[in-house]
Amino acid sequence: MAKNTSRIQAKYDATHCKHYSLKYHIINDEEVIEKLSSVPSIQGYIKQLIIADLEREKAKSAPKNSREE
Repeated sequence: MAKNTSRIQAKYDATHCKHYSLKYHIINDEEVIEKLSSVPSIQGYIKQLIIADLEREKAKSAPKNSREE
């Protein structure tokens, strides 16, 4: 049964998921490694940072309110 489940999971992942791998140098990226080691969820932390960046970009490109002029 476990083989069947892993095959189903692999098919789902291939269709619905994207995998990224990051490589850090233990000396040059020491601060980054320490930070990532300190958060409860590395994936959640990185997603949060990206979402915040996307929101900043949207705010920059949003049309200015005509009443402010």
